[in-house]
Amino acid sequence: MILVAYSLLVATVLAIFLIERFIFKTKWHSPINVFVVLILLYVSPLTLRYIYDLPIEGNVTEYFYQLKNIYPLALVATTISIVFFYLAYLVAPVLKITKVVINKSERLESKYLRFSLAGYFLLFLGVGIFLILSINYGGPLAVILTGYAVTEIFSANPLLGLSTSIVSTSSLFMLFAYRQTKQKKYLINSLIIIIFTMLLLIVMARRAEIATWGMTYLIVYCLLIKHISFKKILPLVLLGFAFLNVLGFARQANYDSISAFNQSFEEQYNNLNQDNSGLFYTITTGQFVVPYETVPMLMEKMHSSEMRYGATLFDIGLQWIPRAFWSDKSYGNGVWYYQKYYDSSALPNEGRQFFFLAEGYLNFGILGMVLWAVLWGVFWKNIYFLVNYSKVTDMSAYIYAVYIAGMIMLMPGDFVSIFVAFPKSYLIWFFLGYIISYLGRVKNYGK
Repeated sequence: MILVAYSLLVATVLAIFLIERFIFKTKWHSPINVFVVLILLYVSPLTLRYIYDLPIEGNVTEYFYQLKNIYPLALVATTISIVFFYLAYLVAPVLKITKVVINKSERLESKYLRFSLAGYFLLFLGVGIFLILSINYGGPLAVILTGYAVTEIFSANPLLGLSTSIVSTSSLFMLFAYRQTKQKKYLINSLIIIIFTMLLLIVMARRAEIATWGMTYLIVYCLLIKHISFKKILPLVLLGFAFLNVLGFARQANYDSISAFNQSFEEQYNNLNQDNSGLFYTITTGQFVVPYETVPMLMEKMHSSEMRYGATLFDIGLQWIPRAFWSDKSYGNGVWYYQKYYDSSALPNEGRQFFFLAEGYLNFGILGMVLWAVLWGVFWKNIYFLVNYSKVTDMSAYIYAVYIAGMIMLMPGDFVSIFVAFPKSYLIWFFLGYIISYLGRVKNYGK
């Protein structure tokens, strides 16, 4: 039954992809293309373990065998939800807020916004924050060489963690400045900043940020500077995916030096000659086997009396309240899920990724999965409208690109991730830079 249900899901995803590719001829970075690829990435690992009767290992849930009977239903419900997602995506209207972003950015950018000023401001701000806040942890080099364990530092000091996002955002403002002035110094500055930031993120094994910022930069470049075809992008994406797998496989808690990091990575790379499992680490025992488990888990173990009936949506507003003012606010569905099914005494920073359709089920059961799929379809179509409804502006290009690139993190999450966590990490700093650009604009330009 699992094989039949999975085959139906794959056929549905393939049909959507072919419709988009040959009928609508959408670009490789459109929301629907990214969505169908990620659906397979997140649903397939656990499913194939059932089909090939593979054992529990790595991050595979300890409830693996208990969920086998309900799993076909989870796959069928997911397939139905994907169909409704696509139907909603096809007919979704342009929302008022989307029109406001498009129209407002067009009016603002008809003036000469000083994007270079914002780029330098964010660069110095991000670097300054990192240098100052890292002093409490032994200095910048000590923080960088903490490696994967830097997650604990960033959890205790979120602003320190956000410093890399601020610096990465500065590279995009330099790219805006290059598009605006055609001065190559801004393009060179932009490339230097993003490459240097990527190298730091690699040492710290911040794979999600590497993927998000790398893809964001690539999409913005395609939209504003020069389109790059899918044939040229595909090898880069595959190599990047393989590299991030090896990075995840090779990461350590800390390193004594940069050379220690190089040695660790080189050892794991050499090991691939004997065992190439590291190339597929994330899709066999790593992060991709975790999120989708939440759907069959809730189907199997959650009582109907525990349904939230839309209450999780209130978290979108409540989570904007700083914890300093409301220490008792919830830590989100992922933490609730982990404490309920894995460790009731777990710390608040311990959780498990919570698939977006699982939030729908948590609210209204299978009907909720369909409803959440429809809401997702409307949301992502409006992200698409940002660059396909009118003239592509720098603002609309950035919002579009960062959300498309961030879908890899948003799919294993809830609506709080889309409207709270993601904006805090990626949008606030962009709008700060945009305000700086506006305040530093050249008045009466072109008159």
